[in-house]
Amino acid sequence: MVTNAQKRKWKANRYVEGDMEEEIWVPRTHVAMVSGDRRRVRQQLWHPPVAFEGDEDMDEGWETEVEMAAPELDPGGKPAAKRSIVSDRPLLEWLGYDGHTGYCDEYLQELLRLEGRGDSDLCSGGILECQRCVVERHTCLPLHIPKKWNGKYFEDVTLKSLGLRVQLGHWNMHCVNPMPGAEDFTVLHVNGIHKVAVNFCGCEHRVATRLQMLRFRWFPATVRNPRSCAMFSLLETFHAHTLAGKVSVFEYYRGLLHLTDNTEINLPKPILAIDATFCMANINKSTNTNDPGLHTGLAYFVEQQAYLKHVRKHASQKEISSCSGFRTLAQAETRNNKGLRATGVAMAVCTRHEMVVPYCNMDYVAMSALQSYEGCKHVFFSYDMACQTARATQVATQTITWHFGVPKLHCKAHKYACQCRYSMNLKQGTARTCGEGIERLWGRANNCANSMKEMGPGSRHDTIDDHFAAHNW
Repeated sequence: MVTNAQKRKWKANRYVEGDMEEEIWVPRTHVAMVSGDRRRVRQQLWHPPVAFEGDEDMDEGWETEVEMAAPELDPGGKPAAKRSIVSDRPLLEWLGYDGHTGYCDEYLQELLRLEGRGDSDLCSGGILECQRCVVERHTCLPLHIPKKWNGKYFEDVTLKSLGLRVQLGHWNMHCVNPMPGAEDFTVLHVNGIHKVAVNFCGCEHRVATRLQMLRFRWFPATVRNPRSCAMFSLLETFHAHTLAGKVSVFEYYRGLLHLTDNTEINLPKPILAIDATFCMANINKSTNTNDPGLHTGLAYFVEQQAYLKHVRKHASQKEISSCSGFRTLAQAETRNNKGLRATGVAMAVCTRHEMVVPYCNMDYVAMSALQSYEGCKHVFFSYDMACQTARATQVATQTITWHFGVPKLHCKAHKYACQCRYSMNLKQGTARTCGEGIERLWGRANNCANSMKEMGPGSRHDTIDDHFAAHNW
C-alpha cells in the first residue's frame, strides 16, 4: 500500500541532449520527475532561442512544464526495445545516411522508365501501340490521356485527335444514323478537362440527348442541346472534398485546370518582383536531421547551407530607411522571434506572369533569382522598398544593367522624390505592369501559413515548393 507521503514524493531525473543544426550543436535539456506512486510524470523542457550562442545563461522563460500520465511499466522488467533509425527517421533511410546510399536514385530511375514508354498514365504496363490499336483499346475509356512520340519526346494528346468518336445511346454498337455533337464538346473528369468527339443516337425511337448522356454516366450541364458535362465520379469526388475540406467550386475547377495540359511559354526579358511575407513563420520544434527535406535547394527554395552562411555574415547589420517608415523594415527589426526558426519567407517572381522564380535578407533572393536568366543584359526589379535596395546595392558587374521600380500601389507611400524616380509609369520597358502580382501570390500562399508554422524544416520547404510549383504549372 502506498502512503500519501510516498505519493507526494517526486523523483527527478535530468537529461541533456542536443542536435546538430547547420554544423552547430544546439543543446536541449529536460527534467523528468516521476511521482511516488509512478502514476504521473512532470517534465520541464528547455529550448534555447533562435539566436542562442552557447555561452548564455538559461532563462526561466525558455522552460515549459508539462504533466502527463506515466506509461505503464512492463511487469517482467524487460528493457526497452532498441531504437531503430528505420522507425524513428524513415526519411533518412530513403535519402541515405552513414554510407547507406538510400533509394532516391532507384525511385527516380523507375519514374523515368515510365516516362519513356509513352502509354497513358491511367493504363498499366507502358504498352507501345500504333494509333489504330490505341483508339480501339480506348473505345470504352474515352477520357484517358495517351502520349504520342513527336520526334523528340512523348507528349500528351487527346483521343479525339487520334480519331476516337464516342457513341452514345448504344452499348458497344455503332448507330446507323449518328448525330454528331458540338465540335467543342467538353467533359470534366477527375483527371482533367477533355475535348471529346461525340455521336448521339439518331434512331427513330431514340431518347433525348440528355438521357443518353445520363445513361453513359455523364451529367449534362444543360437540358437542351448540352455541349458540356461532368462525370458522375467527378461530382462524387467534389462532393466529398467540399464536405471534408470546404473546397469551393472555383477552387476545384482550378485544380482540374492544373491537371490539364498547360499552354506553352514565351518569356520576354526579365522584369522581377521581390517581396517578403511575415505570415509564414515557422516554430523551432524539429531539426533537419529528424525532418530532412526531399528536394531542398532544387526547386524554389535556396540551398540552406549557403543561405545561412550568407546570413551569418550580416547578422548584426542594421537596416536604416532614408525614405518613409516601412512596415517591412519595422517587422524585420522588431518582430518577436522567440521560439521561431524563421519569421517569414522572401520570394522573387516574374512581374508580368506572376511565375515564382527559382530561387527565393533580399539581396540574396535577387541574386539567386538571376541564375534563371543566364546571358541577360538588362534586369528590372520591382520592390516596395526599391529606393532602399537601389541605394544599398553595390554590384560590380560589366554584363548586367540594373533597373529598379516601386509597385504602383506602394508608390504613393514614398516621398515625392522617390515617386518621381521609381514610379513604374515612368520606367522604360515595363509597359503597364503594376508590379503588385507578388502580393496576389502571398494572398494565396498565406492560407497555408498556420499548417506550415508547426512543420519541421524539411516538410515546410517541400510544402512551399509544392505550392509554388502548382501555381506555376
